Amino acid sequence: MRSHPHFNPFNIYGEIEHPDWGTVFAKEQPLVVEIGFSNGRWLLPYAKAHPEQNIVGVEVRKPFVDKVKQLIVKENIQNAYALLANANTALKTLFKPQSVSMAVILFPDPWYKARH
Repeated sequence: MRSHPHFNPFNIYGEIEHPDWGTVFAKEQPLVVEIGFSNGRWLLPYAKAHPEQNIVGVEVRKPFVDKVKQLIVKENIQNAYALLANANTALKTLFKPQSVSMAVILFPDPWYKARH
């Protein structure tokens, strides 16, 4: 799945979702946040391998968020959640202070041009 090559991550329209993590996840467990999960190649296997942790993926590209949400439901992964938000501006309001046990950023690509 490709996203628009000139995507501006600050162009997220509408109200940003602010889930109540206590109701999203069945168990209160250490919270792991992946910033920029793309198609979920790290998020989904990690969530399956670590059922003792709750995993939240934050992504700015809606097609990727929709795809990963579908995979979470299809594969019945209870400890993962995909969220459309810009980590630059939303992290402070999404998570309470000191509630995240680990944050993961893998291979960020801020230059959205195919030739690079």
